Amino acid sequence: DWVVETPREVSSEVVLWTAPELPAFAPEVRGQPVVIGGAMHAGRADRGLASLEPMRTFGEPLGVIGGTLPYCGVQTAFDASFPNDGQLCSYWKSLYVEQLTDPMLEALVAAAEARSSPQTMIVVQHFGGAVREMRPSETAFAMRDAPFLINLMGTWSDPQDSPRHIAWVREVWHELSALSTSMVYLNYMGEEPVEGDA
Repeated sequence: DWVVETPREVSSEVVLWTAPELPAFAPEVRGQPVVIGGAMHAGRADRGLASLEPMRTFGEPLGVIGGTLPYCGVQTAFDASFPNDGQLCSYWKSLYVEQLTDPMLEALVAAAEARSSPQTMIVVQHFGGAVREMRPSETAFAMRDAPFLINLMGTWSDPQDSPRHIAWVREVWHELSALSTSMVYLNYMGEEPVEGDA
């Protein structure tokens, strides 16, 4: 409901995850399933902070990180949890959706509770109005009609477990596909074997 009313400069996301063992998370939260709400306002800081206040004060947050950040700071916010050191395996898939209906939300919560790895996250991104005003031919990011993108970001540590984690991502993706636009984000397609069907 909130994203429908946000200014065109605001984009947001909700992350269903397990809090990692990092100083950015309170000790009592680390290792626990969490819902992380994040948003950014691409514009004047004073307007941005005011427009994001409803998200900062929703419910009883376990912690709040906010303020004025450079664009690169926003882009690298999760880097510490996913170091590029060859120690993590990943398999990601995505879906665009027009609305976050009750069946979609229920399916997302059920999927989050059944994640095959605590490192796996489900990210629901909302693209603000300014993102969707661009014509598809104006940038390399052509899919701008649907306001939401669901990313199933399968991540794990042991390569021996890859089949199980890949299967989880594919199963959830197939389940959610019926509620989607059937379009995907090219960066999150999931590499498939030549003879694969999903």
